[in-house]
Formats: sequence, structure tokens, C-alpha cells
Amino acid sequence: MKNNYLYRSFKFTFGVSPGSHILVLIEEIWQALFHSIAALLLSGFIDTVIAYSQKRVESKSLLLYALSFASLYVLQELWALVYNGTMNIGMYEKPNNYANLLIAEKASRLRLIEFEDANILNMYKYAKDNIENEYVPYLVMRMIYIFCRFIEIASLTFVISKFDWRLFFVAGISVIPYFITRLIRGKEMYKYKSIQIPEERKLDYLWSLFTDKSAGKELRISRSDEYIKEKWLKKNKEVFDPFWKLKKKDAFSVLFCDMLSSLGYGIAVFICLYLALNKTISIGNFGAAIGAFTMIQFCMRNLLEALGSISMYAAHTKHFFDFLDLPEGAPAEETASELKGSVSVSKESATEFKKSAAESNESAAEFNNSACSLKSCIELKNVSFSYPNKDKKAIEDINLSIRKGETIALIGENGSGKTTLSKIILGLYEADEGSVFWDGTDLNFLDKDALYKNISLTLQKPVQYNFSLRENVAISDLSRINEEVKIIEALKENDADYLLEKTGGLDVRLGRIFNGAELSGGEWQRLALSRCRFKNADFLILDEPTSALDPIEESLVLKRFISLIKNKTAVIISHRAGLCRLVDRVALMKEGKLLALGTHDALFSSCEEYRMLYSAQADLYKD
Repeated sequence: MKNNYLYRSFKFTFGVSPGSHILVLIEEIWQALFHSIAALLLSGFIDTVIAYSQKRVESKSLLLYALSFASLYVLQELWALVYNGTMNIGMYEKPNNYANLLIAEKASRLRLIEFEDANILNMYKYAKDNIENEYVPYLVMRMIYIFCRFIEIASLTFVISKFDWRLFFVAGISVIPYFITRLIRGKEMYKYKSIQIPEERKLDYLWSLFTDKSAGKELRISRSDEYIKEKWLKKNKEVFDPFWKLKKKDAFSVLFCDMLSSLGYGIAVFICLYLALNKTISIGNFGAAIGAFTMIQFCMRNLLEALGSISMYAAHTKHFFDFLDLPEGAPAEETASELKGSVSVSKESATEFKKSAAESNESAAEFNNSACSLKSCIELKNVSFSYPNKDKKAIEDINLSIRKGETIALIGENGSGKTTLSKIILGLYEADEGSVFWDGTDLNFLDKDALYKNISLTLQKPVQYNFSLRENVAISDLSRINEEVKIIEALKENDADYLLEKTGGLDVRLGRIFNGAELSGGEWQRLALSRCRFKNADFLILDEPTSALDPIEESLVLKRFISLIKNKTAVIISHRAGLCRLVDRVALMKEGKLLALGTHDALFSSCEEYRMLYSAQADLYKD
């Protein structure tokens, strides 16, 4: 059933709101029977009116039909109220909200490296497009609609058969073109959307440049906004011109089909008139037959259109489930061949691997049970990594040991692989070659949730949470969000306690998105360091944590921060060499390789490239 997207769609929406589905189904079945019942009542009512005018029946017969009609339409309105109150919320909003939640949860569980892959980003865009256009609930509604239209056609066929079978034949012939054109247009539209999704991403990106604050400044200063606008206009034309062409085709095909439908209606009227003039049917039957024909023609048209488009909606729905079905990482029990991709292994080596995996699981359990506290060291052995669809290795053959309680600086030019290496150390990216060991346990076998509980991470561009000052600090450990003394202490340790006065207190919202207190880039970074300090983790990774500060201020802040994290294990990433005097060891990276490793003094005396890098920046750090 995994690839049966019709079944999965129904199971998905029904699971969210089963009551709404039942009510909608009852309402749709009622609608399917309503027109047949109304046609039969109309026939009897007209004939009764004529008979009453000729004094062939009593008034009570006329009254009975009038009450029947009134009851029928009152019931119709009551069901319409139930339907309208149920459908939008139960059939669309609730499933859509749940689908958004599933997409968000799925995105959070995917490996970080997946979002470096354009194909994955396209799949994510497809899935979001599915939500925005309500394809999943719409497909389910289509399924219910088609089922009930079959019921309606069957009931109307019963009514028409009482008058003349040719009416059914004429109705069918006149609506078949709708099915054919809808099927063709549906396939063309799906093909268009499949091709255009990646192009729409490019269009969205160009548009974002106009609304991004940083980009906006540069565009205005460089006077390149017109250039970007022209690129946007060109891409917009490429994206939407094919769409408008499809819409024109659709309009002309609908016009042609409408003409055939009108011709069919004219033939039906002629048949019914012929039967009435020859007294084959009564005047009441004449009215009922025309009404039933109109409805069966309308019903057939809608049914065939629905059948023609359902494949398109099923195809769109497929994207949603395909995204949810993306693998979320390899379990520890997988064989070496499964973990390494195309690498083939023998039965013996596979057995050996499973044995080692079992041993690793035991050691992993021991590590996890000890609150993921680093006891000895982190080791990287022959680690290499390439980004998806890239031939060049981002990092290559890295061997590095990070001992418990030491602070290491990863330095090097931008693009040297520093940040990539840190993500591999954390298990956010999985090495293509080599292994990462925490206290002798392969990182692949560790419980990541347990591991991250004892790790703090500060980024070059920290997340600017448009929440309160309290939340911005305590979000690293929300179990302690009410520990105001500790929050203020973390701020004070990073010279950020003045923000209490500047913003108005711990519970005042920050950020300009919701008109909160505005902070500078340096203040956001101080806040990020406070957040890192508040968590009080044993292992810290700081990625360009003070890039928004000037070199001297950076040196002072880092010197103070490093003193605060004494006896903790830390990796500090920077392209600045000034901090190297403050750490235990320095790892110099270049073009993805570990060029040199040692203390500042040792590298300064033995490594020419390090000496040149440090000397070039030394003047920046003079008091």
C-alpha cells in the first residue's frame, strides 16, 4: 500500500478527522439522490396540478406534493449547513495543518547534509506546494465525489429509463469530450508543474533579494537593482508564459465542449417534445425528463472531468508522501555495504561488521547511559567528505584527536573546510570515508538526542529568535527557563547584562519582525555566547562566534569566555589567528586538509604558513 497514493491520502485525512469524512460522505450521497427524488416529485406534482385543474383529483393530493417538495428542500438546506460547517475545517484545514506539521517534523529529522542537495530541496518545495494547493484533501474529496456521482448517475438513469433510453445515450455522447480534454490538460499541467518547480525556486530567490535587508542595501549602493529586476522579469516570463498558453488551450477546449453539451441538450429537448406530442409521456414526465437529462448531463460531465484530473492530483500527492518517505539515516544494524553505498563486501566481512556493530552498540549504550559525557577524547580517523553532486572533497583524510578538557582552534581561510569538519564531529554530516569516535565509540552508533544534550553550538550568524530575552538565552536548555538568576549570570559573563536595561527586561520581545527591541549584530552574538554558556554543556563548538566584533574586542570577549569554560572541551572555528594564543592547540586547515597541528608557539616556530598567517593579522590584536 506504500505506493497507493489514493489509499494513503484517504487514510491520512480520515485519520485526522473521521467524523467530518462520515458527514461529508452522507451529505454527498444525499446530494446524489436529491435530484432523482426531486425529478420524480416534479413529474408527479405537474401532473397533479393539471389533474386538479381538470377536477380529476382532490386538493389534498396537491397539498401532499407541496409538503413533500417543502420537506425535501428544507432537508437539503439542513444538510448544506452541516456540509459547509464540516467540509472546510474537517476536510481541508485540519489535514493541511497536520500535513504542515509532518513536513516540519520530517525536515527536522533529515540529515543536515540532505539540504545541501538541490534534489531534496526540490522535493521539499514539491511537498510545500502540495500543502499550499491542498492536493491531498482535494484528492480525497475527489474520490468521495466520484463515488457519489456514480450513485447519482445510477439514480438518474433509473428516472430517465422511465421515459426514453435514448436520453441517457445522448447525455453520455455530449460529455465525453470533457473527459478527453480534461485528461489531456491535466497531464500537461502536471508536466508543467514538474518542470517549473525548480524554476520557481530560482524565481523566489530573485524576489527575496528585493526584500532581504542586507541584499537590499548592497543592491542600492551598487545600483544593480535594475539588473536583478531584469533577471526576475526574464525568469518570470520563462515560468509563466507556458502556464498562460496552457490556460488558453484549456479555455478553447472548454468552449468547444460547452457547444457539444448545448447540442446534446437541444437533441434531448427535441426527443422529449416528440414523446409529449405523441402522448407517450405526460406533461409532468416531460418536465421531469428534461430536468433529469440536464442533471445527468451535468453529472456525467463533472464525473468525467474528475476522473480525468484525479491522476494529476494523485501525482501531486505522490510528492508529499515521497518527501515523508525519505530515509532518515542508516540504523546501526545495517551491513557495511548498506552503510558505504556501492561498496560490496563478502559474507565474512559482513558477519564481522555485524559483530563489531553489536560491540559498538554495547559501548554506545554505555556512553549514552553516562549522559553522553565525554570521558577521554574525540578521534577522527582518515575522514573525508564531499557535498552532494560535487566532485571535489570539502575535507580530505583528516586525522585529529580532541582530548577532554582542551580547547582547540580550527583556523584557516574561508572555504578551508573548518565548518564542514565541525558538522562531521557533531554527526550533522556523515563522513564519506573514515570514522569519528567518541570515547572509542563510532559516532554512527550513538543516540544523537542523548549526545546533543551535552553539546553547545554557537554559529557565525546565530539565530535571531524574535522571542523574549529570557527565551533567547534559555532556549538552549528550556527546562531551566525560569532560573532568572542563572540567565542574568550568563548574560553578565558575556558582558551582555546591559541588554536587560536596553530592551526593558527579560520578558520583552526582541527583533524588528514583531516590533521588538532591536539589537546589533555584535549584541546578537553576545546573546548567542550567553545562550551557549547558560546550557553549561561539557563540549562546545563556537563557529566564528565573534565575527561581528572588532579584533581587539573579539580577543577580549574570547579570552573571558575561554576562562569561563575552563575544564570543558571546546572547538573554536575562526579565520582570525589572534585567538591562537588563548587555546591549548591550533589546527591549521587549507583546502580541506589538516596542514598543521600543535600549540601556538610550536606552529609559529615550525610552520611557515602559520607564521605568515599569524604575523599578517598580529597588528590587529595589539592593545
